[in-house]
Amino acid sequence: MNIIKLDIKKNLKKVEKNMTNQQEELMVYADRSERTLIVKDKQEAKKILSERVKQTFLLKGILGLELTSSDVIVTFDVIETDDHLVKKGMIAKAKPFFTSQHVFRHLTGFLGVPTGIYDLIQTFRVLTESQRIECLEHLAEILKIHFEHRLYEVENSRKKDIYLTVFTDIFGSFARVIHSGVYYPYPDSEAFEKLDKGVQIVNEQNPDRQYKFRSADISPYQTKVNYTNHLSKTKVSEGNTIESGFTATNSECKKASYNFQSYVLRLECMNGATSRYTDNDLRVKHYEAGFEQKITRAFVKALKLEDKFALKFIEATKYDNKISDDWADLLKLPSSILALNNPEKKELIELGERKYGEFTPANVVNVLTDKATHNSRDDNTSARFNEKAVIVVNNIERLSQWVPAQ
Repeated sequence: MNIIKLDIKKNLKKVEKNMTNQQEELMVYADRSERTLIVKDKQEAKKILSERVKQTFLLKGILGLELTSSDVIVTFDVIETDDHLVKKGMIAKAKPFFTSQHVFRHLTGFLGVPTGIYDLIQTFRVLTESQRIECLEHLAEILKIHFEHRLYEVENSRKKDIYLTVFTDIFGSFARVIHSGVYYPYPDSEAFEKLDKGVQIVNEQNPDRQYKFRSADISPYQTKVNYTNHLSKTKVSEGNTIESGFTATNSECKKASYNFQSYVLRLECMNGATSRYTDNDLRVKHYEAGFEQKITRAFVKALKLEDKFALKFIEATKYDNKISDDWADLLKLPSSILALNNPEKKELIELGERKYGEFTPANVVNVLTDKATHNSRDDNTSARFNEKAVIVVNNIERLSQWVPAQ
């Protein structure tokens, strides 16, 4: 793993003294920080979520920036606090944290600098090692000055202190949110336990419903739980059987909400597709007024939409007419049907040729749901390809009539 180390002149001794053990821990997870773990055993998923540990730190300064092969690491000067933001000590310590794009934007927002700085950092990757180090060093010094200005504003009662909340789990320790007040996320473990109990009640009270846990997509930043109704099993065609159900996604910091959608699972390949209904009732902000009641309403609405989404998906599977003899023609698909860049389309072409046979509208849906379900590195990639799959399902007739240009 190629970690580019940055020495900040004025703080070198302080960083080196506190960083050795923490850096070794971070390196173990450096290539996993954005990964999603798919867990198919319900008890295992519950165990993973129940063992997450939350810590909050008062931020006292920025000491340095680093790049790994895929991540940005920010080393902060911090003092640990309790959940009520009461300090547990007086001496700040240097601690490095993997900092995702959305958390970095929280930081830039508090410091009053452009959010595009994260994108600027990514451009450093194309430079030589010495150039990267120099750029990171200068940028860290600039951010340090802005942070000192923020502290000056705090001392003059113009602004509030800023805090970093971090969760530690099987992925390692990852920053979730930077905030200025008490932060109470809706814990994934609590959300899952309550949901599972609600599912059992639905099963007991409705003879046409027999929901069972299928999988949990767990990442450092959110948890998506998938259930299907065993009684909905439908054989659409030879080798193509589906079940419908729902998903519940608890996003602790990206969206700070609990979201419900309908869900369809193709049993032969375990490819799942999640609806993208925009009904406001399906999304409940964490701890808003009437939180528990609104969760129940969102759950019920997702179940009511289940058949609608399943029927649309089933209809799409019937479009098995061959579009052309060559999957490479996927590159020619208009963006109004499939808006992806060529490298992404080439990945789908390879997947189609390897696993799905003929280039048909139904198999375009299959490769997209395969990518979203099994071959996505992170939450954003999975959501992006699921979105593309739903768009294709909604335009399946148009795709079936499309003829590649010769």
